[in-house]
Amino acid sequence: MPDVATKSTGQRVTDLESWAFRTGSDLADIKETLGELPATVREEVMVYTSPMFEEIMNRMATKEDLSALTARVDGLETRVGSLEVKVDRLETKVDDLAARMTSMEGRMGSMENRMGSMEGKIDLILAKLG
Repeated sequence: MPDVATKSTGQRVTDLESWAFRTGSDLADIKETLGELPATVREEVMVYTSPMFEEIMNRMATKEDLSALTARVDGLETRVGSLEVKVDRLETKVDDLAARMTSMEGRMGSMENRMGSMEGKIDLILAKLG
């Protein structure tokens, strides 16, 4: 944040809250995308294997074609398995980020309370001096 030293405490807290809400929205978008991933994988599987299934249904497939299809499906299963592991890792990271955001929001609330208390004390001192 530019000119942090010249901003008031209230403005800095407002800037931090604004950042926290934007980040929370980004996390929600990431979780939604992760939720849509299984449907995307299913669509890719169908696009990938559909031509071979059409050949089989038309009785044009040979044993070699079936072997090729089996090899492709096996390879695809491996890729899907690695995707599942990556998605699990992403979900863990997103959950960790969400927990950090919650912790940060708590800290920001505590800081805001402390700043309010300090401002009240300063006002009281100034009133006694003035």
